[in-house]
Amino acid sequence: MPTVTTSSLTGVQQRKLAARMLSIETPKLIHNLPAMRERLTMHSGNTLVFRRPVKLAPALVPLGNSGEEPPSSSLTAVDIQAKPDFYGSWMKINEQVVLQNDDKPLNYATQLLGLQLRETEDSLTRNMMLTTAAFINCTGGASGDPSTEITISNASAVVRTLMGSDAQYMNDGIEGANKFGTAPIQNSFMALAHTDLSGDLEATPGFKHVSEYPSQTNVPSSEWGQLSGLRIQLSSIGAISTGSSNLGNDVYDIFCTGMEAVGIVDQDGFNAQLLYTPPSIAGGAMHQNATLAWKTSFVSCILNDSWIIRLRATLRP
Repeated sequence: MPTVTTSSLTGVQQRKLAARMLSIETPKLIHNLPAMRERLTMHSGNTLVFRRPVKLAPALVPLGNSGEEPPSSSLTAVDIQAKPDFYGSWMKINEQVVLQNDDKPLNYATQLLGLQLRETEDSLTRNMMLTTAAFINCTGGASGDPSTEITISNASAVVRTLMGSDAQYMNDGIEGANKFGTAPIQNSFMALAHTDLSGDLEATPGFKHVSEYPSQTNVPSSEWGQLSGLRIQLSSIGAISTGSSNLGNDVYDIFCTGMEAVGIVDQDGFNAQLLYTPPSIAGGAMHQNATLAWKTSFVSCILNDSWIIRLRATLRP
C-alpha cells in the first residue's frame, strides 16, 4: 500500500519526486458565464452605474378630432450601482526551496494562486445570485419536501416565467442534423447548478444530454444538457444548502438566467494581477524569501430581478 502524507511545498525536499505533479481538483467555473462584463475606468470614482430605461406603456387612446394633445410620456430610468471591492492572497517561498527543489515550486504556486483567484470570483458571483428575490420550488416530484426533485414541468415553469418577463435567450438554437441519436436544440436560457444533480437530470423525461446535440460547436465543457428551454451548466461548487429542507435534505439552487440578468465590474488598471517579488527585494535583511501574490478588484450584481430565477430542488428519493 502506498504511504499518503501531506507535505509543504515551501520546504526543501529530501526525496525524489515523480516527473509530473498530480492534478488538483479544478471545478468548472460557471457562475460568471451569463454575466455582462463592464469596466470602471481609472480616475472616474469607485462606483459604476448601470442604467436601464423604463419602458413606456402602449398609447391605446385615439387622438380624436378635437386637436387636444394627449398626456405626455415621461422619460425615466432605473440605476443599479456597483462598487468593486478588492481581494487578494499571497504566499512566501524561501530562496533555498527554489534553489534546491527539482519540482519548480514557483510554477506550482502560480497555478494554485491563479485557480484561487478565479474560484474566488466565481464563488462571489454564486453567493450574490443567492440574494435574488425570485424563486420557484420544484413541486412535480415524489419527495415530501416543499422542494422536490426537478421535473420537466418545473423547468417549463421557469422558462414560461422568464419569457413572460421578456427576458432574452442566452443561447441560440442548434439546427437538427442527419446524425443518429441527436435532436435539434431550441433557443434557451442558461441554468447553473451543482454536479450532484447530474443523475436526477438524466433520469428526468425530456432531458437531452449534451451528447445528443447535433453540434458541439461553442458548447462549454461545463454543459450537461437541456431540459425544456434551459441549457444546464454543472459545477462542483454550485449552490447547495446542506440539510436545510424540512426533512433534512440538501437543497440545491439552480440559477436560471436570461441575457443581462447579471453584471460584473472590473477596475481598469487593477484587475487580476499576479505579483512576484524576488528575495533581493522582499526577503528582509538577509534577502531569504520571495513572495508570490494575486490581487484583483471585483463586484457582481443583479441587473434585473425579473430575468433571473432560483429553481430550488432536492435530490430524487
